[in-house]
Amino acid sequence: MENFSPLTQKTLSGMPILLDSIVLSVEQLKETFLPIYEELEKLLNENLPSKFQLTDWERGVIYLFSDEYKRRYLPSPQAYAEIRYKLVMEQNLKRSPTKFEILFGYLCDDGQVYDGKQNVVYFQLNDNSEKLLDKELLDSIKPNIPETWRTGIEDDYSSVWIEFDIDETLSVDKVNQCAKDFKEHVLKPVLDKLKK
Repeated sequence: MENFSPLTQKTLSGMPILLDSIVLSVEQLKETFLPIYEELEKLLNENLPSKFQLTDWERGVIYLFSDEYKRRYLPSPQAYAEIRYKLVMEQNLKRSPTKFEILFGYLCDDGQVYDGKQNVVYFQLNDNSEKLLDKELLDSIKPNIPETWRTGIEDDYSSVWIEFDIDETLSVDKVNQCAKDFKEHVLKPVLDKLKK
């Protein structure tokens, strides 16, 4: 039987320090993201028509090695970590329900869970009813988003997001500015459309 590699030996011997570092980093991210969550929730409550209600939420759920929640057995762990915040708003009309969600947080994926490698802070709006986002609205939104951020729109116009890569320029101010631009240039135009 082959012995443990030097990398495995170093990693396992340094695991307590590594785990402490991860916990401290996650706590700092959560301290930054929680006020953003509260601001978004307040913005939605103040600006959505009264028929909408918050139907589902996540406030800093942490996923490690898998994007499945409460998975007890990992047959093959993946290089994946996410701190996710989610607000799902729904208008319950029998003939034309409207449902959308705001997702944001931190995502690190080696490409096994999502397409392409990512190590980003992201803010995303998903249209789960296919009635909220359309080409016209997204074409009017995208040019207004500052070029500081990477932006994306799903081919079927069901989602729009802004994000930035994690590097040495990461700061609380940078996360807050990205959140502010998401609110101003993505969320507010969508809320304006819902008021019509």
